[in-house]
Amino acid sequence: MTKSELCGEIAEIMEVDAEIVETTDLTKFEEFDSLAIMSLVALINSKFGKRIPGTQLKQIKTPHELIELIGEDAFDK
Repeated sequence: MTKSELCGEIAEIMEVDAEIVETTDLTKFEEFDSLAIMSLVALINSKFGKRIPGTQLKQIKTPHELIELIGEDAFDK
């Protein structure tokens, strides 16, 4: 998965039409709620084999911060 694909997955999870990029402030979207967080936990586990707690994901503001949590090396170029 590329970083761009992850951003697309985030937009799909939140069910927003806005383009999500690495610098998008996710906290500005009311759709970035507990359901979206739980869906992200599942996505990260299934696509990257990593377990990041929802409490930690609640603290991120941008997809770039999420990418850093997952690890830059986990993404396709």
